[in-house]
Amino acid sequence: MDHGTAAAIASPSKERFRNVLASSSLPLLRILPAAFFAAYGFNDRRQHLIGLLAAELDAIRAKGWQVRCYVFGSFVRDPLKEQPGDIDCLFGISKPFDDQRWYRQDATSEIHIKHNVLSASFATPNELRPCNTVGEMIALFNQGCALAGEETHIDGDGFDLIEVWL
Repeated sequence: MDHGTAAAIASPSKERFRNVLASSSLPLLRILPAAFFAAYGFNDRRQHLIGLLAAELDAIRAKGWQVRCYVFGSFVRDPLKEQPGDIDCLFGISKPFDDQRWYRQDATSEIHIKHNVLSASFATPNELRPCNTVGEMIALFNQGCALAGEETHIDGDGFDLIEVWL
């Protein structure tokens, strides 16, 4: 498989990214499991990381919660690493109004997750709120990293952020 070709097909243009952020709440690129796996799961290491991510998302959905997942960084940015050390993700989680908390399933350092959990209102405890848009998730991520003194930052050029539906 030509990894560069697969990544080029999956990478959105800068213009498309700016238009999406400015005009709607749609993510810049939504990719289904088969396409994500084909483009980014081209060896055992990458398949392992995708499996960790899928298990994490399955655990959230098993609670009846909604989740939007954005994968970013070197896992999806050209040139693709043959053996990435980890997979970086943003999770937007929507859950009912209750005392349940979200706890990561994965205890390794192979999946880095920044998340935002939105609870339903007290008046309508079972009505899930819409998950954050891609623009909101980028802003929350960048603000959180800045407050924590971390140098990590998503520039918003659209070349390393993909919404994944696993």
